[in-house]
Amino acid sequence: MRRIEVPTLLIASTVGQEVPPEVSLYLRSAVPRARLAEIPGADHFVFAFRPGLVDLLVESFVMTSGLSED
Repeated sequence: MRRIEVPTLLIASTVGQEVPPEVSLYLRSAVPRARLAEIPGADHFVFAFRPGLVDLLVESFVMTSGLSED
């Protein structure tokens, strides 16, 4: 994971039991340019139940991480 060179967005939920919170914290530290967005009160399927929020997170990440072509 240390060889990942591109900015990486990690979106984590705080309620779901599918992936323990320690996993997202580990990934944030293991991937050099990772940014972690934790969504309080959301479960593992936050992308399905709160798509507008996920869209905003991704859009903000793209605009601020140098990935945008604009």
